[in-house]
Amino acid sequence: MMQIAHMEIHERLQQARKSAKYTTPADAAQAMGVTRVTYYQHESGIRGITRTTAERYANFFRVDLTWLLTGKGRLERKGLIPVLGYVGAGAEIYPVDDHAQGGSLDTIEATVYPEDAVAVRIRGDSMYPFEEGWTLIYRKDRDGVPSACINQLCVCKVAHDGPMFIKRLRKGTRAKHYNLESWNAAPREDVELEWASPVLAILPR
Repeated sequence: MMQIAHMEIHERLQQARKSAKYTTPADAAQAMGVTRVTYYQHESGIRGITRTTAERYANFFRVDLTWLLTGKGRLERKGLIPVLGYVGAGAEIYPVDDHAQGGSLDTIEATVYPEDAVAVRIRGDSMYPFEEGWTLIYRKDRDGVPSACINQLCVCKVAHDGPMFIKRLRKGTRAKHYNLESWNAAPREDVELEWASPVLAILPR
């Protein structure tokens, strides 16, 4: 989609939000972890948008930063996957590290994965046989635990605001409960999960 020359940055921000399938400014603000007032002021043009803030919006909505800032080029930023956190000890995922919620640590170039693909990066040696700096790609499905997750390596979120892990899933003894397995730690048994998503790829550094 080519730019419209007369559009202002706040109008392009609105277009970016809609292209990312967020129906309202409030939906986008909540997903990013910013206040509704702040985001509304940016999108309505009441408040100016700094380059740093524009970078955050471009990463979150997955649009081209130059397009958002200037209107030049195309809205779409194809082939870039946001790295949303890292995997630490115990295979636990820390979604945003020391960055603001809704930001990303980095982006990686990849063209063969779904549009909603995201990534996390491994730190340390707790994920043997995976090594530090490797990247795991998955989809942000957030739709419970699909049957495709059983017996697969997955990113999973423990219910009731629990942590996120990289684990192999096995069926538990109760509905919505699963056994979480890893290579170098005892399994977590009968854990209630909010959602899970299979790992699509593991990319060595």
